[in-house]
Formats: sequence, C-alpha cells, structure tokens
Amino acid sequence: MRVLEQICTMTSRIGRRQFIRFAGVGSLAGAGLALSRASQGNRPAAASHQFPRLLIGCTAFSFGKVLAAGKMSMEDFILECAEMGVLGAEMTAYWLKSTDRAYLLSLRHLAFTNSVILAGVGSGPDSRLHLLEAEKAKRREAQEEIKRWVDITERLGASHMRIFAGSVPDGVSAAQGTDWAVESMKVVCVSTRPRRASHWAWRPMGGSP
Repeated sequence: MRVLEQICTMTSRIGRRQFIRFAGVGSLAGAGLALSRASQGNRPAAASHQFPRLLIGCTAFSFGKVLAAGKMSMEDFILECAEMGVLGAEMTAYWLKSTDRAYLLSLRHLAFTNSVILAGVGSGPDSRLHLLEAEKAKRREAQEEIKRWVDITERLGASHMRIFAGSVPDGVSAAQGTDWAVESMKVVCVSTRPRRASHWAWRPMGGSP
C-alpha cells in the first residue's frame, strides 16, 4: 500500500503521461535485459571482455552552430542531453562562458540533478598554443595550459579530457611531431598524477601525425 502511495505521489509530480512513458521504457529495457541474459547462457566470466559495454553520450560540438550563435547555453545543452535520454555529455570548452569555480560547479550540479554524467571535456590548449610548436618554450606554455584544463576537468567531475595537438609545422616530420606531443603528454601526466581526471585522449588536427 505504501508503495502505491509513493507511485501516486510520483505520478502527480511528473505527470501521468510522462510516468507511463518512462514506465514503458523501463519495462522494455527490463525485458531486453532478461532476453540478453538468457541468450548469453552460461558464458564464462573470462569471456566478458569480448562484449564491450558501450554507452551513448553526446558532445556539445554537435550543437556547435546554435552554441556559437548564442541560441543555446551549456546549461541548455545538459538539459537537451537529459531530454534525449543519453547517458553522458562532453563539455566542449569553446562554449564554457567561464572557468570560475562557481560556474563549473553549477554545471556539475545541473547535470547531477538531471541524471547526466559529464563524461569528458574537449579542451584546448589555448588556440594559440599547441603541442607541436617548434619552439620548446611555446610547448612548455601549452603544457601549462593543459595542466590548467586538467583542474577544470576535475572540477566538472569528468573522467577524461580531449586535447588538440595542433598541426605539424612546415619542414617538420610526422615522427618528430609525434615525439613532441608524447613528450608533452608525459610531462603533464606526471605533474597531474594525483588528479582524478586521468584518462587522456589527444586528437591531432589537419596535417598532424
């Protein structure tokens, strides 16, 4: 009886149609899970790595045009992810209006209250700084910028940060450019080792190795 009272309270808060839609999706998901387990039979645990657990997310870059035009905010993006029903959201750094602590924590709280995981951050380094700069001093500046974004990523509660390596300068081989990028990544990883945001991905841009 108490359970029924709780359900009635829930439906009055979220609306009967919305509740039925969510309940229907949950029933289908449960049925699918049961069928999936039945089809797996008694597969040994050692074989589980053959069946990767792929979860759906969305990057803010997918809404780049409306974000750039000021027709959508990062708050809107998080709510859109919740509406679409995706599990995670990648916060592309271009459209963060600030890196202040209060703003970042407000985004994290909004995501939490809407059951959206901030899965990662697509960061710089700063557009003027890249890991493939021919001058070592500039590469050091880029490393410091990346370290700053590691802190931002951790404050958002995300587990990884995506980095743009830059383009290989004229007259520099792809192998040399790769060495520069790897060298910088090692420096940053060592200095940010205590951080939770420790899963890295770096993406070369046009002309990069």
